[in-house]
Amino acid sequence: MLPPIIVDIAQVDGTTVEVPLGTMLVLATARDAAVTGWSAEIADPAVASFVPGRDDGSATFNPGVEPLSVGVTEVRLRGGGADDVLAFSLSVVPPAR
Repeated sequence: MLPPIIVDIAQVDGTTVEVPLGTMLVLATARDAAVTGWSAEIADPAVASFVPGRDDGSATFNPGVEPLSVGVTEVRLRGGGADDVLAFSLSVVPPAR
């Protein structure tokens, strides 16, 4: 697995994020925000899957998106509040050689 691509969750709305296959997309939340409060709908689950954030007591892990195959899909993120809905396009490309 390659190092992750990290994007600020507050700046992803309305963008297209390109991620090579085999590279995790990490959605960095605000420092004081709960990482566990996010969920996602992936339009094409064959292209990517959502990985929820978690806090195991000793470390905090941001939510993310794991690419599964080359392609393009829409991702809708929902935060803790009813108004916290963000959408972006995810473009999974072949890994760099």
